[in-house]
Amino acid sequence: DCLLSRGLGDVYKRQVINMSFGTVMDRKLHPLINHTSEVILRKWETNIPDMKKLDVGEEFEYIEREDVVIQNYVWESEKFRKIHLEIAQMSIGLDIMHVNMYPRFEYNLPIFGADIVATEKGVGAAIIDLSPLGKNLPQDYKMLQMFYTPFNEVREIPEWGDVFSRYCVFVRPEKREFEQFVAITDSYLTCHLKLSENRQAIVDNIQENHDHQQYYCDQQQKNDKTRKILHKLFGETFGDRYLNEMLFDCPVV
Repeated sequence: DCLLSRGLGDVYKRQVINMSFGTVMDRKLHPLINHTSEVILRKWETNIPDMKKLDVGEEFEYIEREDVVIQNYVWESEKFRKIHLEIAQMSIGLDIMHVNMYPRFEYNLPIFGADIVATEKGVGAAIIDLSPLGKNLPQDYKMLQMFYTPFNEVREIPEWGDVFSRYCVFVRPEKREFEQFVAITDSYLTCHLKLSENRQAIVDNIQENHDHQQYYCDQQQKNDKTRKILHKLFGETFGDRYLNEMLFDCPVV
């Protein structure tokens, strides 16, 4: 009942977690995306009791075109202004998961982010991180280092990626490493949610934290690969709006 009452039931209605978009895309969602998104959703449900659905408008919530289906699940809570899971499937065989948790500006919390890009041939990229507000994570987040285990193929952080932390996991996992990536995601998110429980609001830090989140969004918007895909799918105007208003938005304070 609590799943349905806070909008999480929509995930199951559309059968994303059951690895199918019904008749829209006649194939299963990639297993790493399926498993990782399920773990994230369960953690949110269990650890954020005040989470409620955030209205992002019909034009962004569900997009169905001939060559792509995108479903955005978005919530908010006392400490997080936006809790976002995006699931996308493209007719070319590409599956995408995108996750961000943006804290409210009065809380000194990092930005949780995770992305997976995959096809039937394999996972092109998988990333999980807690991006600091500023140069360094709070001291209590140093425990993240105990959760990392090495992968066979590590991806190079792009030039715009100075927003990522030293504990960022950016890899191209093999099938035998899928569970390893899910386990790290689980541990990072568990740590983050636990530490966020005791964070107190500091009104004096609102502007500074806003500026850090704005910089994070500005840097993410420099990802040409994402922008090119969106432009190809939706054209420049709506593609840029989707990137700037749906994926990486930072409201004015």
